[in-house]
Amino acid sequence: MWLDDNTRQQLDRDFVEKYNESTKNIPLIVAVYGNTDISKNGLFGIALGGLISISSILLDSVLAIKICFAIKVHNISANVKKLHRILLITLIAQTMIPAVFTFIPCCVCWYTPLFNLEWSYYINSIFVPMISAYPLIDPIVITFALGDYRQAVFKVFRKKTVINPSTFIETTHT
Repeated sequence: MWLDDNTRQQLDRDFVEKYNESTKNIPLIVAVYGNTDISKNGLFGIALGGLISISSILLDSVLAIKICFAIKVHNISANVKKLHRILLITLIAQTMIPAVFTFIPCCVCWYTPLFNLEWSYYINSIFVPMISAYPLIDPIVITFALGDYRQAVFKVFRKKTVINPSTFIETTHT
């Protein structure tokens, strides 16, 4: 997980050549593949990051299931059940969106070098944009999952009709 001097110099040389910036000026955590001594540390770091991410998703899933059972057991009003159902859907969305848009792309980036797969095209053209799109997509999904927020957004963008007062015909009743 930590770089030795030789590996850092090689990385720095490639980094300056490609990005015109030294790695000495940028904080890095690097998984090094290939060197057997460092590979074990890199693999440990990758596995630890994956374990933390998976445990977060599992914890959210367990809590969502427990919430479903708790709602069924307790006598609560229909409105409160509806609110809990909406919030549960929102919780599931807040769990799945980071999993799809950040965790899966990161895992692909972390694990493809272990299997000597050359996926740089897919990583750069699909997975990096997915990671970049996460901050945009997450609030949109949450906004549209909650009805009051969704209606407010539609109200802002709804076309306003203007009534021309000259089109009214005045009538008198006798």
